[in-house]
Amino acid sequence: MPDKELRKLLQKLSSEIENTQKVDKSSKELLDKIRTDIDDLLERDDKKISDKHLSLMDQLKDSTEQFEASHPELTAIMNNVINFLNNLGI
Repeated sequence: MPDKELRKLLQKLSSEIENTQKVDKSSKELLDKIRTDIDDLLERDDKKISDKHLSLMDQLKDSTEQFEASHPELTAIMNNVINFLNNLGI
């Protein structure tokens, strides 16, 4: 079921963000915002695609270049989430 797979990916990304160290203040704020949006999505009961999904995808797209060199594992997970959401038609 796509919902279960998406939840697993979002949980993995949230965990990776939590473990990410050595970032500047603005990067930390960005990661905190992404993590908050992920947590909000994970707490939702409904299965509908929402503006939160779109917002998260936009944030991830904007963030991948910023973290590509310094945090490749984080970037890889971000790209997995982006690809998954794209496949859902978001």
